[in-house]
Amino acid sequence: MPVRDTTATTNQTTAEAGLGESTRLTGRDLEVLRLAGMDGLATLEALHHKFWAGASERTCRDRLRKLEKAGWLSSRYIDTPERRGVLVFTLTPLAVREFAILTGHEPLYREMPDRREIHQQLLAQEARLQLEKTLRARGLTLVEWAGERQLRSEFYRNQSTHLGLRTGYRAATASPTSRDFLELVDARAIITNTATGKSWAVLVEIDGDYWGQRLRQKLTALAQAAQPVVWITPPRRAGRVRAEITKVRAHNIELIVLQS
Repeated sequence: MPVRDTTATTNQTTAEAGLGESTRLTGRDLEVLRLAGMDGLATLEALHHKFWAGASERTCRDRLRKLEKAGWLSSRYIDTPERRGVLVFTLTPLAVREFAILTGHEPLYREMPDRREIHQQLLAQEARLQLEKTLRARGLTLVEWAGERQLRSEFYRNQSTHLGLRTGYRAATASPTSRDFLELVDARAIITNTATGKSWAVLVEIDGDYWGQRLRQKLTALAQAAQPVVWITPPRRAGRVRAEITKVRAHNIELIVLQS
């Protein structure tokens, strides 16, 4: 859905009613909250590139600071394996309480992800934004993204929808809600051609530094999927993964390289 930077026309929440006009939630603010709620956290860089493209980082930071002051976001600095002192934003208890009313969805994260999840969540966020950019250049739109937590939720809701996928780890028929499937992919995306209205699903793998036989096994398994696959990797890994895709003749796998 296109993000409009206009004052939201939905009913004001109790918290908004006490705020000045400058901190009333806009359409863009709601999308910022949605991103933080669905991923558990959002980096300053991700928010800047997605919602303030063409504007300065200071402009982005100023608005985020107002949302913090109004009680919708909190910020902190964290360390990742690649970088130290990464500024991230999370929902406040107020934003969690109001999230469903504001966005129409329940937040996947009601608090910051634990240390084991943070790195993967940031990689997934970067991968999704890169995929959106790549698709946009082709006249396509990413309309839905189901990450690992959502796929696991589907596993418990419904285990009967089958994909006809044989994994490389052990012979099995895996569905989008099976344990084998959850071990194999990181996300599922729905893409729409805005010109024709046609939509389709793709499986998403976010490169986990697989090497040798394990990399080949995973690519072989994904090559047997009934749907197209997008493998997203950092530049340092692109050559190796591309060569392995060719070796296993995984014609349904497209490699997308993260921008450094």
